Amino acid sequence: MRHIKSYLARDHRDCDELLSAVEEAASTTCWTEAQSNANSLVSALSAHFAKEEQVLFPYFEGDDKTMAQVTAGLRAEHARMLSLARLLASATAWRDPRSVYDAAHSFYCVMVHHNENEERNLFTMSDELLGAQADRLIAQMEAVAGSVQGEQQ
Repeated sequence: MRHIKSYLARDHRDCDELLSAVEEAASTTCWTEAQSNANSLVSALSAHFAKEEQVLFPYFEGDDKTMAQVTAGLRAEHARMLSLARLLASATAWRDPRSVYDAAHSFYCVMVHHNENEERNLFTMSDELLGAQADRLIAQMEAVAGSVQGEQQ
């Protein structure tokens, strides 16, 4: 049986690595590589957020108003993070080191808090409450991510 926490936390690590790759490429003025990595970050985030918003969150929202408020907050953070990642991608296209640094820093600050919150709370709770359904949910998440990535190509 797979675990939702380790499955989704891997996406978090992948995004961390993409952000680092953007920053590294920009610091050495490899702008084509920086822009490619930034665009990959936007795609990875879009797929990850779709997994959560279309598959995982609905399992918790239902009649539970508290959880609906929690997931609404997470959706708002997703929108903010995606906006910041798109700003980062634009900054790499502008080839402006200061804009890249500022956008990357802003994105990083939001991402760290968001990821810690999800991994410590939502993902742990998911494994505890949905354990036996994890494989099915992960398969659904993979299908959703595939369709999102297909739309972006």
